[in-house]
Amino acid sequence: MFSNRLITDVSFDWITTISWLQMTIQYCWQALLYLVGATTVVISAKVNWRAWKTIKPIIKRDKPIADDTHWLLLFAGATVLAIIINAMLSPITFSYWHLILTFPLALIPVLIAAETWRIAMPERFSRGLIALSAFFLVVNLVAAHDSDKYSYNVDYAEQVQQYLIDEGLSK
Repeated sequence: MFSNRLITDVSFDWITTISWLQMTIQYCWQALLYLVGATTVVISAKVNWRAWKTIKPIIKRDKPIADDTHWLLLFAGATVLAIIINAMLSPITFSYWHLILTFPLALIPVLIAAETWRIAMPERFSRGLIALSAFFLVVNLVAAHDSDKYSYNVDYAEQVQQYLIDEGLSK
């Protein structure tokens, strides 16, 4: 719900009341989000493909594991594969919360690549990290200004108290 609200339902009425300007800002906002999303998917796919190419020759047990980086890549690949096999064998329907278990492990190849980039291109890596931080800051500011539920104007403690009263759990 929150992600959909943040992507397609942002109105930007807190910036301007001119409808055509709001529409223009909305389309620019969606274009930015989809561009960043597509870029991260492409980078992740390339990094994971490179990780697969790195660990593929090591999978056979006749070769020793060169270093900790290769061991981490093998570990991440093995655990993600194990989760996929468990999902196929599971008698219950695979749900979104099952994927939460794979996210930290699926990040390992990306984090190893980020460490490599940090060492190989420190200035470019720093600029990219600053740009990524600025992007997340802008996303949070838009969410805080445009959402009724997640607004900076709404007191969390009051929301909890009201919920408890509505549910009959508090007086």
